Amino acid sequence: VFAWRRDEWETELRKIGFFLGKFIYLMDAYEDMDQDSKNGSYNVFLFRKKEAESKEAFEADAHQVLQLMMAECSRAFEKLPILENVEILRNILYSGVWCRYEAARRKKEKENA
Repeated sequence: VFAWRRDEWETELRKIGFFLGKFIYLMDAYEDMDQDSKNGSYNVFLFRKKEAESKEAFEADAHQVLQLMMAECSRAFEKLPILENVEILRNILYSGVWCRYEAARRKKEKENA
């Protein structure tokens, strides 16, 4: 979807699509963990949560994985010659996705308190 034609920007556009897709997949898994655990559904984070030394260690690991996906996505984004709406796009990449993460994390804390 991001690399809709073959040109000098194709590699970076593919990286954005790949890492943004991974972030969305992992973010969805993070949000759905409790429900998936109850339903017996597969969730990439459930095994890691069981293996973690503590709740805090798991949360740090989950955050680190999500952060890595967005770091790689952002790194590729910054290599592109985007002039229009660049500030809006940066706001989404550097802030917007983390607002969603923080909302999910706070919801989990509230439910597990």
